[in-house]
Formats: sequence, structure tokens, C-alpha cells
Amino acid sequence: MAFPVQRQAWKPLTAGGKGKALLLVHGIGNSKPGDYDFLLPKLQAALGPDYGNSVVYSLYYDVLNDWVKDKIQAEAAAAKMAGVLGPKFGGALGTALGEYVGDVLWPILSASARQAIQSAYLKQLQAMVLDGIAAGFPPEDQNLSILCHSLGCFHTYEVLHACLNDPSQKLHPAKNGVRFSNVVFMASPAQLIRSVAASISALVPKGLAVLNPQGLRCPIGVSASGRRIPSVKRWVSITGSLDPVGGHLLGKKLDWAYMTVPADPPFAGQTSLIDSQTWIQASNEAEFKIVLSEALTARKLGPIPIRDPHSWGEYISGHAQDLHQWLTA
Repeated sequence: MAFPVQRQAWKPLTAGGKGKALLLVHGIGNSKPGDYDFLLPKLQAALGPDYGNSVVYSLYYDVLNDWVKDKIQAEAAAAKMAGVLGPKFGGALGTALGEYVGDVLWPILSASARQAIQSAYLKQLQAMVLDGIAAGFPPEDQNLSILCHSLGCFHTYEVLHACLNDPSQKLHPAKNGVRFSNVVFMASPAQLIRSVAASISALVPKGLAVLNPQGLRCPIGVSASGRRIPSVKRWVSITGSLDPVGGHLLGKKLDWAYMTVPADPPFAGQTSLIDSQTWIQASNEAEFKIVLSEALTARKLGPIPIRDPHSWGEYISGHAQDLHQWLTA
């Protein structure tokens, strides 16, 4: 099935300025044209007048997700993953939570699923760079940013490493001059996936960048002269104190699930921000399960009003000032 690559005309800037482009990458569940629209006013409020100078792209891989679900049966392996996650989260709540998280992270179990999404993602990045070049901005004068959420953070992490490891993509920071000014991970499950994939390694197809023995890393390219150049200039990880996908449960940080990318000169390391979150009218464990299941699967399982601890829109609104500082620099 053909992937619908977005092409856009970049905004002209004053002489000497850099062209700006932002890619939005969704997480759990399918997304189709129009599903990102609710985020745009939030981004406009955060960026202010500079919003008009940025070209906003959206990555839609819903057609790929549908294709994967039609062609690949991963139920047994997903159940195994849920079984691993349950004890890690702990208790009866952990068992229920493991089922939900295992359900939404199942694409790591399929090489076809991962490769299909990665190929589409790389094509979209290439299109962004080419759009910038067409507008008169060579790669070194392109201010490229990625804002990703949930499972989209995992896909982003994998693609950043694919840019480095596959020269044919022409997205290498040293050889092609393509660097990302900002990559902002919101509720990233990269470390969670690393931990679970390592626990069920026999079921996970080879090739995951998150399974690097050295841990999670920012890709760093090496030029012909030996200079080491990180592919990302500013690497930010944001999660909430009640968001299990981002590595927290009931306010407790889960080291095995919380994304950490250490400094590796010349990369200065990630900026880590943890939001203090609360929920509404969840007074016992049974109600908290409903809160989490609604947040993680977007299914209405009960009448309890919730403040979604996994909401992409809330992460953006809550960090409007930060995003203004990062994306308008």
C-alpha cells in the first residue's frame, strides 16, 4: 500500500535566515488526516508569531497499521509481552496494566510492521529536506524539529538511528548535513520497550536500535575528517508522574521503563522533564484501572471522568513556554 508522503512549500525568510519545519508523529492507535488538527491551536499558542514561519508536517501511518493488523497475527506474542509487563509493574494493577501496554506495543514483535513504518517515516523526512532545498534552504540552513508522542517516540528513536546506519537515505548528520534542531519525546516508551524486548528476546525480530548493548543513545555521525556530529542538537524527554508508558506509576519513577539518554561528547545529553499529574475521581484501584485503560487505549470502559495522564495535547499545553524557547530559537 502506497504511503501518502506530505510535500509542502516552506515559508520564505529574510536573507541569512533558516527555514523551519516541524514533524508531528502520533503514538498509540491509528491516525488519519484531520486527527492532528486539535494540536495545531495548541502549537500556535505556544509558538506565537513564529508559528507562521514554520511548516508543520504530520506523519500518518494508519494505512500501514491497518495493513499490518490484517496480515500479521501477533496475539500470542503480545500476550507473552503482557505477561512480562504485569510483574514489572507489580500487583493486580500491574497485571491489568501489562495487558493494556502489551496490546499497544505489539508492533515491536513484527519486523514487517517496524520496517513498513520506518520506510514511510524515512520517506517523509526525505521529503521535508527536499522541500527545504526547493525553497532555497540547503540542509545546513534547515531548522528541523520532531515532536512525537507515545509509540511515535519509539518509531522516532529507531528512525534517527536508521538515518545514521543507512547511507542510502541521505539523512546522515556528517555526510549529508541533515541535523535535527529539536527532537521532543513526550511519554516515550523507548526504555520500556528495551526492557521488555530484552526479556522476550526470542520473540523479537533482530534489528531494534533500542537494544544496543550500550543503552539508549543519540546517534552520532563521523565525518571524513573524523569529526563526531550528533544527529540531534536538542534532545528532550517529557513524561508525567502517572503515565506508565513514560515510565511512571502512581508517582513512582520506574527505572526499567523511564527513558534516559546520557551525555556522550559532543552530545550533551537529554533534557528530562517530569510533570506532576493528578486524576479525577479515581478513588480506588478498580477505578484507577479504568483511568489508565481509557488513557492508553482510547476506549470508554466506564463513566469515570478522567484527566488523561497520557494526553499529547496536555503535554503540549503544559510545556508551551518550553516549546516556544526550543522551537523558535
